[in-house]
Amino acid sequence: VLFRSILQRSFTDFSSLFVFLLVLLYASHPVHSEVVASLKNRDELLSSLFGFLFIFYIFKYIDKQRIIYFFLGLIFIMLGVFSKESAFIFPLFLFLFLFYFDKISFKKTMFIVGISIIVFFSVYYFTRHQIVTGSADRAMWFIENPLVESKGLIVRFFTLLYSLFFYFKITLFPHPLLFYYGYNMIPVTKEISWEIIIAGVFSLLLLY
Repeated sequence: VLFRSILQRSFTDFSSLFVFLLVLLYASHPVHSEVVASLKNRDELLSSLFGFLFIFYIFKYIDKQRIIYFFLGLIFIMLGVFSKESAFIFPLFLFLFLFYFDKISFKKTMFIVGISIIVFFSVYYFTRHQIVTGSADRAMWFIENPLVESKGLIVRFFTLLYSLFFYFKITLFPHPLLFYYGYNMIPVTKEISWEIIIAGVFSLLLLY
C-alpha cells in the first residue's frame, strides 16, 4: 500500500493499472524471498520500510505544505539508516522522483533533498560516534568484505560493475536464489570481462 501510494502520486500520467502492475511485480518478485529467508536481513526489511515512509512523508510535505510532514520524513530516514546504512540510497530515490515526475523547481528539489541529507547524516554520525567508540569500531575482515584487502581503484570499480551485472541478472532471471552473500559469493574482479562490459553499458543506458 505504501509503495503504491508513492508510485500513484508520481506516475500521474499513467493509468492505475500500470501502477498496480508495478506494485504487483515488486511484491511478487522471487528475489525478495532472499531477504525473508535470512533472519539477519530483518535490517533490510526495516530500512526499506522506513525509507519508503521517508519518501511518502516528504511527498505529503510538498503537497500539504505542513512542516510536520518534513520532520516526520527526516525521522523515518534516520530510523532507516539506524536499521541499516543501505537506507542512504533513499534520498537519491527521492531526488529522482522529484526531478523526473514532480512539477516543483530544481532549486526546491535540491533544497529538500540537501536538507534531508545534511540533517540525517549529521545526526547519524554524531550518534554513531557517541555509541561506537574504541575497540567496538573494529576493522572489517576480508571474509566479511573481500574488498578490504584489495588494492587499487580499478579492482574496486570492476568488482562494482560485476556486482551490478549479478543483480541485473538475478532481477531478470531469479535463479538460483541465495540466503547467504558472504565470502566470495561475488568475487573480487581484477580483469575486464563480458559481464563487466554488459553491466557498464546497461548502467549508462539507465542513466541516460
